[in-house]
Formats: sequence, C-alpha cells, structure tokens
Amino acid sequence: MVASASIRRIALLCCLLVLLPGLSFGAARVTAAPTVYTVAPNGNNANPGSTAAPFRTIQHAASVAEPGDTVVVRAGDYGGNGHSPTLR
Repeated sequence: MVASASIRRIALLCCLLVLLPGLSFGAARVTAAPTVYTVAPNGNNANPGSTAAPFRTIQHAASVAEPGDTVVVRAGDYGGNGHSPTLR
C-alpha cells in the first residue's frame, strides 16, 4: 500500500513536470508591435528608416526588419553599382 502511494506521487510529479512548462498561468507574452520601414534613393542607412528619414538601401532595411515588419520601397533610381534596379 505504501509503495503504490509512492508510485502514484512519482507519476503525478512526472506528469506535472511534463505539463507545467507549457502553461502560461495568465502571463501575457510581450511582443513588439510591427514596424514600418521606408527606403528611398535619397535616404541614408544611418537614418531610422522612417518616412521622414528613410534608409538608402533595400539590403539595410532587410537586415533590420523582423518578421511581421513592413518595408516600403519608394520609387526611384537605386543605381550606383551598375546592377541596381530603377523602381517605378
């Protein structure tokens, strides 16, 4: 009888150890709000990527953006190395 009670306690403890890490207990997950970045031919990669102060290159915006963010690419000539496109 004592052995079966001990086995039940061990089984319950094992179940709790498996199930508890997945429960949140009402704790809110903190996630950042999506950000909109802007890229323009007259921008600068030292800028914050805002509408008023856009990035210069799409590559820089891609390296800064996180999943869920939006990158707005303004029309214009992104040339300079002979291989960049003109967006219209």
